[in-house]
Amino acid sequence: MTGGLPNLLVAGVPKAGTGSIFAYLSQHPAICPATEKEVGFFSPLFSGGTMPSLETYRGYFAHCSGQSYLMEATPGYCFGGERVLQAIKDVLGRPRILMILRDPVDRLWSAYTFQRSWGRLAGTRTFEEYIAVCEDQRRQGPDIIAGGAFNGLSIGFYGDYLKGWFKQFPDTMKVVFFDDLASGPKEVIDDLCRWLSIDPGIAASFDYEVRNRTEHPRSRAMAEAMFAVKRIADNLLQRSPALRRAARKAYFSMNSGQPKEALRPQTKERVEKIYKQSNRVTAELLRAHGYDPLPLWLCSA
Repeated sequence: MTGGLPNLLVAGVPKAGTGSIFAYLSQHPAICPATEKEVGFFSPLFSGGTMPSLETYRGYFAHCSGQSYLMEATPGYCFGGERVLQAIKDVLGRPRILMILRDPVDRLWSAYTFQRSWGRLAGTRTFEEYIAVCEDQRRQGPDIIAGGAFNGLSIGFYGDYLKGWFKQFPDTMKVVFFDDLASGPKEVIDDLCRWLSIDPGIAASFDYEVRNRTEHPRSRAMAEAMFAVKRIADNLLQRSPALRRAARKAYFSMNSGQPKEALRPQTKERVEKIYKQSNRVTAELLRAHGYDPLPLWLCSA
């Protein structure tokens, strides 16, 4: 451990179960989680900014005492690029890195419904329109815009950035598949405990309820209005995590419902073709690092 700084990072990918993994591992007495899941200490480097002070970072772990691991989970680290990777190595040394991969088509659909649930897609009425805007952003560059609502497509090109993680952390990174997490969360946590050399027996009593499940808005107009209010109130909400959680809970209790749109088979097929080459690169990279067997969506690449 590096002077009160984390030595276990859940680095991504977004909408692949990072919230659940963070919540499950946080229940282990050998792991001390940050006071917030997404600390985002290294995130400013992605857009050319600077990191906060190390004392600020340590503050998220000031409550920890004697645990084997201090943990944070910021999904946006995964696509942060060389500056983020190098900074993690410079500041934290050789932390354990946990990467969670999900079928990029399903992940894209989840990203779309998530952004829609928060009213961030005003003027974009369908999944097909969302894909078109994402493609346009990718053509014009940059592929991923910090905090942008239309990064969904680009994030799914795992082959673009996974190689950099293996290069920087060849012996301390582990990849988990969302497929396994969804079908057997306890088995995944047992395996992670063994990887971390901590007692897996305790995991039998953990709460394995899914965290951060995307809620679907009954009213898009209300979702868009809520997003406008959220932008104004963001500074206050950032200073008060409890208030932020309460506001989120209240909003979704008023505006949750069943999705009125479904992923059409022809759209799914088109997106599968978009990701085919990236999936092939990803599969080859994972096999080279001993990951076999792979999920079906990688085997069919």
